[in-house]
Amino acid sequence: VFNSLIVGFKDHLKNEIGVFFAKILLRILGSSHSSAQHKQCVLLLLQSVCRQAQTLVDMFLNYDCNIESVDIFERMVNELS
Repeated sequence: VFNSLIVGFKDHLKNEIGVFFAKILLRILGSSHSSAQHKQCVLLLLQSVCRQAQTLVDMFLNYDCNIESVDIFERMVNELS
């Protein structure tokens, strides 16, 4: 569902997508308290997102290049590395 929102409504839900990434997805990946199952679900979602090159470019441009936004792309890359 979230992947569909990113692809279909990213222009209208920019702030909400940013909050969801920063406060939920990336927090789950970075937390030692998150279960392996939760982390696996997040990784599967990110795998689906990363298959769409334009979505990655849009994430970088809309969040990391905007001084008023959180660096979501950078944080995602750091969590995945």
